[in-house]
Amino acid sequence: MRFSATDNNTHRNNLSGLLAIGVILAIGLRLGLPTLNEFPAYTHAWSQSDWYSIAVGYQQNGYDFFHPETGIYNKQFPGHWKHDDGSAITAVDFPIHNYIVALLMGLFGTSAPWVYRLWTLLCSLMGMWFLYLLARRLAGSTLKALLVVVLAMTSPVYAYYFNNFSASPPAIALVSAGLWAYVVYLQEEKTRYWNWAIGLLAMATLIRTSQAVVLVAVGCYETLRIICHDTRLRHQPWAFVLAWIAIGSYFLWNAHLRDLHGSLFLNELMPARNWGEVHQVFEKINSHWRYSYFSHGQQVLMGVLLLLGVVAAILTRRRAASTPRRLSLGWFVTIWWVGELLFATAMLRQYIDHDYYFLDSFYLPTLVLLAFAIRPLKLKPKFLLLPLTLLLILVAGALTNNARHQVQGRIDPTDRAYQCARNYDGSDTWLDAQGVSREAKMLAVFSYPQNTPFIQMGRKGYSLMWLDPDIIDSVMHFPFDYIVIEDYMLRQQFSAHQYLLGRLDRVASNGRISLCTLCDSVIHPTADHFFATEGYVLMSDGHFTLDGESWFPLMLNYKAFIEGDRVVPAPWYTGNDVREHFDTIASWGFNAVRVCLDVLPDDIDTALAYAATRRIVQQADSAGLHVMLLIKPPLDRRWEQYATGLMQRLSDQPALWAYDLMNEPLYFDPADHRDKADAVRVVSRWRDMVRRNAPHQLFTVATAEPIEVFKWDPSMLPVDFIEMHTYHPLRVQAEMWWYSHYCGKPWMVGETGLPADGDSVSYDAQDAFMYETYRYARVNGAIGYGWWEFQDCPDGVNFEAKYTGLRDSSGRRKPTVDMVKLMTRTCLGVLTDTDCQPPVNYSNMLAYQNLAVTGTVVDEKGHPVEGAVVRGWNADWSVGMNTYSDSAGRFRLVSNDRCIHFEVSAPGYSTAKFDRHTEYPAHTPTPDRTREYQQIPLLGWGDQDRMLPCNKERFAASTAADCAIGDIKLKKIP
Repeated sequence: MRFSATDNNTHRNNLSGLLAIGVILAIGLRLGLPTLNEFPAYTHAWSQSDWYSIAVGYQQNGYDFFHPETGIYNKQFPGHWKHDDGSAITAVDFPIHNYIVALLMGLFGTSAPWVYRLWTLLCSLMGMWFLYLLARRLAGSTLKALLVVVLAMTSPVYAYYFNNFSASPPAIALVSAGLWAYVVYLQEEKTRYWNWAIGLLAMATLIRTSQAVVLVAVGCYETLRIICHDTRLRHQPWAFVLAWIAIGSYFLWNAHLRDLHGSLFLNELMPARNWGEVHQVFEKINSHWRYSYFSHGQQVLMGVLLLLGVVAAILTRRRAASTPRRLSLGWFVTIWWVGELLFATAMLRQYIDHDYYFLDSFYLPTLVLLAFAIRPLKLKPKFLLLPLTLLLILVAGALTNNARHQVQGRIDPTDRAYQCARNYDGSDTWLDAQGVSREAKMLAVFSYPQNTPFIQMGRKGYSLMWLDPDIIDSVMHFPFDYIVIEDYMLRQQFSAHQYLLGRLDRVASNGRISLCTLCDSVIHPTADHFFATEGYVLMSDGHFTLDGESWFPLMLNYKAFIEGDRVVPAPWYTGNDVREHFDTIASWGFNAVRVCLDVLPDDIDTALAYAATRRIVQQADSAGLHVMLLIKPPLDRRWEQYATGLMQRLSDQPALWAYDLMNEPLYFDPADHRDKADAVRVVSRWRDMVRRNAPHQLFTVATAEPIEVFKWDPSMLPVDFIEMHTYHPLRVQAEMWWYSHYCGKPWMVGETGLPADGDSVSYDAQDAFMYETYRYARVNGAIGYGWWEFQDCPDGVNFEAKYTGLRDSSGRRKPTVDMVKLMTRTCLGVLTDTDCQPPVNYSNMLAYQNLAVTGTVVDEKGHPVEGAVVRGWNADWSVGMNTYSDSAGRFRLVSNDRCIHFEVSAPGYSTAKFDRHTEYPAHTPTPDRTREYQQIPLLGWGDQDRMLPCNKERFAASTAADCAIGDIKLKKIP
């Protein structure tokens, strides 16, 4: 391969250089800045935190370079965490990178992640600059070199580690610079470039042993050049020998550290043990990493370029066959590839789970091969340069967005390492406040990754990351002073490891982690017992308990908004003092409040919002109220992250009793076509989020009518309890009855109410409604009762929305307030036989009279399905009505208009949707066809002593014309 003088000097072209710098900075900052202060998390957080801890360790050991240490006394190698190695010093590849970071941390006065990430980012940017210089010399063109750099920077795996804590990006930068110097040496034969090349490649090998392959390849290629008389043996050996002396010397020192102190880092080969394992590795790479190394679009583009380059090379070679040639650089590339194949064979098992091994092996050889292969492609005529440049910029933008999307795809708020970092955030100052010495030895139990707790605690100790009984038994004999454990992990692992966790005596807790000592015997029979002394509301045998006593939340709904760092009452509430409102609510007899903070702007300042929400919980606590917090549903990543942060910051508030993560999905779910399985997946993710970030708080989803069962099946949702909403005298009993018998979980009334303005609806009627619905809820097993809302809203969309408050729009209390304390004392005094019966309107809730559809709901085997919800609509979907199947699966759906559209489901069963043109006798009269829920009067359904319906004959619809539609089959959901 020949290089012209023009080629030697093209990198000095100012315009080309500025273009290259612009492209590298644009892509680099786009990919690197968004995560600049993120703690090690997500993919391979384990190795990230280990590297990070070395930099922090240098700050703690007085910058003793040759004794690198982390925060852990029990190392993975050789003792598999079972041995106390006596010190935190560890063997590790030459840690100059970590040492420089430690110096920068000292300079900036912080060990925050952004210092480490910023250094890696700068190294990566410099590496891409040298890759550009190298590719320009190999490819012979600025545009072709930039294309190689764009492909390099937008490789998904490289984009992820671009500003990471791994040693791979700095090592890649050194190799790129070293190869550039080596190619310059080949062109200009100046000794200084040879020395720079070997020095840089030797440093890369010291930092990342896997890069020794490049150094060996250079040595083999130089030997081949000498044999082929392409060069003479002159100065080459000395730099090479010195490089290997330096590498060998540190290798011996590292072995000494390993023998004396152990290591956190792998130092042995990991070949496949059999052909089956080889097959397993390639299956995993194909299924998991195939488009992580290079994206599908990149692979196609690179394949096309390589093919075109080969064709162009063949044609060029034929025309220049008689031209004398020096030993082709292709020999070096070939030797390098052979070396990487041998390395991959020796470390094959690491490729199963470690995507960064691609960066350490085939990443750079692939890019160098591409640059080498596309050199024959000619970018002529010159007028094509501008459109090709614009095309390159467009391609770079598309590939950058794809890489950023893939990097974001690795970000998961439920990630174990992410949660661990968040739980231990601020633990150093918290432990200081608890009087724990900085010299105390800590045992971090079940915390992943191993070094994260010690970095954040600012203390050293022992890691119990794995739940292996042998490791647990060994670690329990180590001389630790305190045990720290994430609260949600204690709950999650308690039953499986009670012999350990039951012995923990909690000294203090910040709501996310607990500081403990070890007792000689089991003192906690359950996880709830461990946490019970903290005043949190717990679930026990399907009921709420507080400090060991049964607790029944009598709850009032309170609408509020966040403005900056304050939570302010709804604008229609009289007065703006939240604490004063809470004192009023408590004086009325309520012991809980549901604070509705589910309306938030997308650009909300999360830090201020967290502080404001924490303050309102504390205000409620000081007024003697427990809080259920309704938040914006975490249905996308933005609001998942918001919810995660909020839960972490409020997990230490016992007054925060529960989270309501979605209000009435029947009406407010943004997904039009969600099925039951998807709803369960969503709520399962929420459950994990709550367990990790708010282990002491409960959570629920606020469901509306029983037709929620079509998508958000309450019996399948993995919530702690169901909080149902129901209104109107005709609805509340029927819907409570269905929930009490078929939701399959502890349930409470979260919202109910009768609007009363003292005129068209009297306050006496509101009194009676509250008393009777509270009584019916308690009799049928409700574990809580909530009223909507604190004060009337004069601008409500309808009468119900305007007048359900317990204060009128002027702020005057309504007489119904006096019922709150009265009903809790008297309503359960005397029970009758009818108290535990289904309501008279259960099958015909809204007193329709004209038509009826009959049928049976059965499962796949023909067995009856009880509790199925049958919904019918008229032809234009303007009126809908419900009924339920009985123990024999039979139902009778009464309506005033002909039902055409149907939807049927049951708890735990599939949903059936169909149209059926029901047939009735000709000229069947259908008066009052348009009657629907909002047109039904509030009053007049009971007798002189009751507000709720009690006359069964009014709902029997005995004269309605019947039409049978046969069996409706549902499938049981596993």
